Amino acid sequence: MPGLIIKTSGPAGRFYFDEKLHGEIVLIAAGSGITPMMAMLRYIEDRALNVPVTLIYCVRTSQDIIFQQELTRLSRSLARFRHFISLKRSGLSDGRVTKAD
Repeated sequence: MPGLIIKTSGPAGRFYFDEKLHGEIVLIAAGSGITPMMAMLRYIEDRALNVPVTLIYCVRTSQDIIFQQELTRLSRSLARFRHFISLKRSGLSDGRVTKAD
């Protein structure tokens, strides 16, 4: 709508982990928001950190999964890495993570 004014703000919060302080990591991403999570996963792999990592990744369809091959490779490479993908159009979920998931 022409003339519409929208007030927005940028990302907020802390986005890091300290491998000496944090004993377990849970990453939650949706769509292209997985990109910074992949940077963390690559860091963990490059440093050979022995930390449990769980990734919860929400996308609309299986065709929308970004980094699918790398996630599969990381599942084999990182012994303590698990990932779960929630599909919005799977018929079972609306794509949002709930207690039932």
